[in-house]
Amino acid sequence: MKNLTASIVALLAVLSSAELAQAEGVARVGVVVATRVNVTEAEADALADTLGDALRDRLVADVVAGAEARRRLPPGGVQEDCVARAECVSDIAERLGADQILFLVVVRIGPRVQIDSTFARPSTGQVVSRAAVVIDDGKQGAPEVFAAAARRFLPGIETRPVTVALPAAEGRRRRHVTRGAMIAGATSVVALAGGIGFALAARNDYDDLEADGCDQTACAGVDGRVDTMEHKALAADVLFGASAVAAGVAVFLYLGSGGAEQAPVSVTADPHGAHVWLGGHF
Repeated sequence: MKNLTASIVALLAVLSSAELAQAEGVARVGVVVATRVNVTEAEADALADTLGDALRDRLVADVVAGAEARRRLPPGGVQEDCVARAECVSDIAERLGADQILFLVVVRIGPRVQIDSTFARPSTGQVVSRAAVVIDDGKQGAPEVFAAAARRFLPGIETRPVTVALPAAEGRRRRHVTRGAMIAGATSVVALAGGIGFALAARNDYDDLEADGCDQTACAGVDGRVDTMEHKALAADVLFGASAVAAGVAVFLYLGSGGAEQAPVSVTADPHGAHVWLGGHF
């Protein structure tokens, strides 16, 4: 019973992870200020945050940057030669939960801010310097500059499709069977089949007890046989309930797949925490 219930829970957990934020196609990127010159820590965090916003908007990427990224770094921040040492890059990536890292060098010269970046991918050991980006009027023009240069920072990441706002009647996509809905549907079918199997087994045990006359007179070992029958009946009830829940999840994900702009389940994060949003069109 316990193993069966745990298996069902594990299957539903796979369903959730498959649907959250289109996780399989999203690159995890960490933006780290490695060196800053004539720039305060707060200014560097603000610029890194702005770059992170631009990367999220323009690319299919989940980005941790700014104060949140700095909070996760080792005491004392990033070592000067970190980008040249594979073990240091891997440590930073693990701390940020990222598979790609942008190390930034932020330098202010008068009103101009120049940002040099080095891209690192711990899994392959790839380290590549990117062309410098210059913001002529300080942080005021940063959003536009970063948005235009997003592909230059991370050329290997897919560009996020541009969403065009349409009238409500035209802006909805046709509903379709998502991967999550298929997993939930399969879970429902498996649980239903198991429930039917246990129910039939319990019924057979009852018929055997009745055929042996145990409903009229005491039979040898009848208590153990009754306990076994009741356990099978309970397992059937649990599986029928799990099947109903999984079927409901499958229906919810299918109906929500018709939304034009948002997935039925999405996750966002900021320096103050993480947020889960449920939505859809019905």
